[in-house]
Amino acid sequence: MKSRKSSLSLNKKTESVGSANALKAILLIAIFATGIFCTLGSLPQSRSRAYYQAKQTAKHARVCDDYELQTEISERSNQARKHDEKIRKSYETAHERAQQRGEEGYAFTVTERRTIREARENIEVLNAEIGSYRSEVDSRTEATTGCFTADTKILTEKGHLRIADIKAGDRVLTVDAEGNPAANKVVKTFTFTNNHYYFINEKIKVTAQHRFYTAEGWTKTKDLKIGNKIQLSGGDFEEVTSKERFPADLTVYNLHIADNHNFFVSADGKNGYLVHNCGGGGK
Repeated sequence: MKSRKSSLSLNKKTESVGSANALKAILLIAIFATGIFCTLGSLPQSRSRAYYQAKQTAKHARVCDDYELQTEISERSNQARKHDEKIRKSYETAHERAQQRGEEGYAFTVTERRTIREARENIEVLNAEIGSYRSEVDSRTEATTGCFTADTKILTEKGHLRIADIKAGDRVLTVDAEGNPAANKVVKTFTFTNNHYYFINEKIKVTAQHRFYTAEGWTKTKDLKIGNKIQLSGGDFEEVTSKERFPADLTVYNLHIADNHNFFVSADGKNGYLVHNCGGGGK
């Protein structure tokens, strides 16, 4: 009888030990799995967000004109600097706190650590977006932006002036969305260096990316075809009869116009072609 009781007691102890070991194993697996999850779910989240944000930004960059690209880059650079300033201030505060305690290094609060982590993640995303916009700028190898040579005439409220002589605040002839003429202010002027120009109808020297208003809509210089018709300042259209491309190292000019975002260019101060400005919007 004692033998049977001993055997039962031993079996119960064995079962108890086995259950305890099994429970420990389950807990260890759970802790290990949680550790893996935490490892995989912290830092890579920001990288993943930056990666996918860069892909989305690249899609947007392709439909931006050159002025918009530069604006997007500038805005994100400013945001990144603000986040960098948050990090710097957090480190300064933590260092001062450590010194007050007679310690070396930094004494961060939980809030400061979170601020630094979030700021770094935001900077990573912003830098990824900036990279996408800059890649698009670099891909437009034919021209930094659509521009004209210095002697191109612009129709202004004072008559025709060379584009190189136009200043911010001058008013130029534009066309609104309904096709009505207007005089709008020049917001900003631009100069670039370029390695080529197109000669359109033996009149206008212009770079590849600049857009003309044709019967088919806005068309880049490089895409203009013989037979396309460009709108003139008098309201008629002129057919493209010649288009030649020449290599040249030269300074070219462009304008950003308020509201209507277009202006008229001419070689001889007569009837001008309607072209897009260096900025958003359209006719």
